[in-house]
Amino acid sequence: MNHLFHEKYQNLEFIWNRIKDQDTIVTAMAASEPHSFFASAHKFAKSRSALKIYCANPTKAYDIFSDPGMEGHVELRPMFLTSLVKDHQQMPHVHYVPQHLSQWVRNIKKENRINVFWGSCSLPDKRGFTSLGPSVCYESECLKAAELVILEVNPTLPFTAGSTLVSVKDVDYFLENDHPIPSIPMKKIKPETRKIAEWIAELVTDGSTLQLGIGSIPNALGEVLLEKRDLGVHTEMINDVIFKLADA
Repeated sequence: MNHLFHEKYQNLEFIWNRIKDQDTIVTAMAASEPHSFFASAHKFAKSRSALKIYCANPTKAYDIFSDPGMEGHVELRPMFLTSLVKDHQQMPHVHYVPQHLSQWVRNIKKENRINVFWGSCSLPDKRGFTSLGPSVCYESECLKAAELVILEVNPTLPFTAGSTLVSVKDVDYFLENDHPIPSIPMKKIKPETRKIAEWIAELVTDGSTLQLGIGSIPNALGEVLLEKRDLGVHTEMINDVIFKLADA
């Protein structure tokens, strides 16, 4: 199986030549974001027209977001209003559409055929399976629906089991891209942020079920909830403070 894996390795230009005008491309998020794709999209998309690119929460201010000359070549559809999207949402080719995470894939499929899924993956195992790492959100469903599957192989991406497993046979092209996994550092909690968290914590009783997002207030809330007991978690994301709560 590993020989098939190596046979599917291609360079970036070859793979971009498989992308056609009016294609709909769905990209993986967070740790599995395809950095080679976004870093090169500004260059290669200029020779295409009406590409539609769906992304969840871009980790960098890639050139494709900031160049007004991309209008007509690309429409970017980010899912979350991150600080990057907030800076560039006024660009004519960047369209943020508020919606629930659970509805995102359904909405994509309702509007378009998914022509391309482009993400990142781990090195394959002996059985011929690679892994999408911590991408257990929408990626697997979009990959299965895509006509063309492209994965950037990142040796630093952890190999996880379950819905993230992808057979090498189900991938059209692999691309080498070794880079550190992006992370969000924990910032020092400001007094006013902690005060907000303390007010929220008064509403949380022992035995409550939590959903904590990203940001200073959820981080502060996790700190002040350490005195609570028998808390549960039902969430699409686990951040550092949930580990602290589990240890406590």
